[in-house]
Amino acid sequence: MAKTKRKPASKHETLGLKYDLFSLPTAQHKAGLAGLLLMVESMKARKLAPLPEVSDLSATGVKVTFTRDGMRAMMDCLFEGEEITTKKGDKKVVPRLKYLDALGMPEPWVKAWRDCIRSVIRKGAALGIYKRRFDSDRLYDALVTNPGKSEEPDASLIIAGEGKNAERVVMKDSRANSFLLHFTLIPSSLHSPRFVVKDPKTKQWSISDKLNSKRRGPFFVVVVPEPSNLELFVQEARAALGELESAIKEHDYRPASMLVTLPDEAPLEYLYHLTRERTKRHSVADLLSSVEYNLIEKRGDNIRALASGRVLPDEQVLQFYEPMRQECRNPLYRAQRVRNLLQPKARWYDGMQAHFDQYPWEFFISKDGATPRFPFFGTDARRTFGSIDNRLNEYGGDMPTDDATQDDLLARRIYRLIGSFVRQRAEDKSHKKMGTTEYNKAAKDVCRDAFLAMRGRRERDFVSYFAGTICSVPQALPEDDFVAVSRALMADSERVKTLSMLALSAESPFEKQE
Repeated sequence: MAKTKRKPASKHETLGLKYDLFSLPTAQHKAGLAGLLLMVESMKARKLAPLPEVSDLSATGVKVTFTRDGMRAMMDCLFEGEEITTKKGDKKVVPRLKYLDALGMPEPWVKAWRDCIRSVIRKGAALGIYKRRFDSDRLYDALVTNPGKSEEPDASLIIAGEGKNAERVVMKDSRANSFLLHFTLIPSSLHSPRFVVKDPKTKQWSISDKLNSKRRGPFFVVVVPEPSNLELFVQEARAALGELESAIKEHDYRPASMLVTLPDEAPLEYLYHLTRERTKRHSVADLLSSVEYNLIEKRGDNIRALASGRVLPDEQVLQFYEPMRQECRNPLYRAQRVRNLLQPKARWYDGMQAHFDQYPWEFFISKDGATPRFPFFGTDARRTFGSIDNRLNEYGGDMPTDDATQDDLLARRIYRLIGSFVRQRAEDKSHKKMGTTEYNKAAKDVCRDAFLAMRGRRERDFVSYFAGTICSVPQALPEDDFVAVSRALMADSERVKTLSMLALSAESPFEKQE
């Protein structure tokens, strides 16, 4: 029997795609559905026509209806390119991304997205889509003919993924779902990691956008949201895009709020920007189920996903992160604080000892000409001890007995004890009072000697040093505080050691280097 050919779709036929948020397979598909709605909003702002028709929008789903011309207008907007001249004088076509401008995204963020898309997301041959007009008619006909047909999606649309896994299993999905992957990047966020590196020639430590001189990058962290309330998320995501901070730090080329010290921080930045002005209306859990992130590197002609993860929205974590992002400026200190924040049972100072053992002591104790020029570690530690003291003072005589408060009390006691030791030894050595040049020089020496002495000691050796040296000077601590420190010293000497070394860093005088 002869097969009958299917009649081509009429020019006037409409295409209706109905989506249920919780039936979509991945966070990238769910973000793509939100991105599709944001693209319609962007087209409205630019007064482009004809517009797709959005109907039945709710927390869990939506129906979007296209005409052929409407599909063409949307895809032309999405893949619009512009020709630029590179530093070498070459001509290149790059994504224009006018739809992000229309949604209110500041130009420095648009530029970063442009760099990421052309160098990482759709590099090489995939970038050619911006040089020629996208074949929207072919896409439209395929969706009209059989939107549920299972097929392999374009690998360039999958962030940090491949069309096949290591077992050579092909990833397939319906045409209608794969269509959403075109819009995943719109509600997503982009971040640029910064690394602490040592220049092999100058031997100087600095903050760099590259891991080392052999790995040129670029490196990007792409954050993909997983909406739990489609209607509400689209409203708040559009507002957040226009509120992104665009200020650029000195000696950098990306917005300061785009910079992260480790990939895990990028989801926290995303959640902060999404909810900072809207937490009184609803909780972050009302918007999102989770936030996924991928650290991506361009290495030669290959694109590698170096790290990935998933962060669940947590109001308490965001409450702690908001002051941290202002107070923690040293990259090592900030990175460790973020790691601890994301570990439910971690204390704020856990893991700091690993940095003390790995990096030169000049990172933590000020030394003229040797301490790195980026924000000083001890300044951040001093702010943290100050915040702890203020928090405990607010309780007055009604001090809670929970573990967190007791831990803060121990930190304050050790900080005061170390402070008394440094001040008295520095005054005895310099014969000057605190604040003078002579005193500051002596205090640096005292902090350095004590820091190195502690770093090289473990358990009983540390206990003997602490009792025989730190406690050898007269202390103004109340007897109960002194007893509490002594008990902690015998029960958990490593905890006392970490807090003591943090306190020495905080007590080290530091003059900002030019």
